[in-house]
Amino acid sequence: MHTERIDGTAVKVFLTGRDIRAAGLSPAGLAVKTPRSEEFLKKLTLRAVPESRKSSAARMTVDVVPTGDDGCVVYISTGKEEKVPFLITVTGLDGLIRACLI
Repeated sequence: MHTERIDGTAVKVFLTGRDIRAAGLSPAGLAVKTPRSEEFLKKLTLRAVPESRKSSAARMTVDVVPTGDDGCVVYISTGKEEKVPFLITVTGLDGLIRACLI
């Protein structure tokens, strides 16, 4: 795991497949909302962004972007400015339409 600060409100965390499996998750399962993935991302956020402990009411965005090596990059943004890219992969026109309706 490697953490890189993007700016005053955002960090980028690089996780390897080994990091994810050590938490009892699969690389694909990290982006699925389960109690285990939520707990892992909460711990990861508290570790990567210690200032998030100060206010539980603070706005926070967490985006998980898979990489080709079974790892992922987790973008964590706190604060009012939204500087985290939103990436989505869809298959076919039906998938694109469903994604636009979310």
